[in-house]
Amino acid sequence: MQTYHLKEINQSDESNLICFFRKNNIPEITDLFNPFPLNEEIAKKLCRKKSKDKYYVVNFEDKIIGFSMLRGLDEGYDTPSFGILIDKSYQGRGIGRDITLQVIEKARKFCKKIRLSIYEDNFIGKGLYESLGWKEIEKKKSDKRPKINELIMMLELK
Repeated sequence: MQTYHLKEINQSDESNLICFFRKNNIPEITDLFNPFPLNEEIAKKLCRKKSKDKYYVVNFEDKIIGFSMLRGLDEGYDTPSFGILIDKSYQGRGIGRDITLQVIEKARKFCKKIRLSIYEDNFIGKGLYESLGWKEIEKKKSDKRPKINELIMMLELK
């Protein structure tokens, strides 16, 4: 695979992000990644928004193959929430791990820890995060998937 790169989102990413969200707005993705709807309205808002929250895209050739975020800062939280979504057709190639590490490095510049929530049946994601030092700090019932627990994990940034 050729080189992909992570960059902070901006307005020039709007049409590619819309395409990326449309392509990945399928149950096998949204059952695990659902902080907001993957639609055109949200894509436009994220690309145009000036905020403390950080949104990133992963570019490969002329398209977006991944999306990541550190959000919650606009709402006043000191500890941002991490999220990542890699295009289904690019999963299983180590891109998610690499991008997670890159976003962690970016987070070190402005916060002391980051958190995430993950469904307990997302074994691949949970294994990845644990291998990178994330610790489970809470288990709670999910609002979006009532039959599945949501795990809250924290990573201390040193």
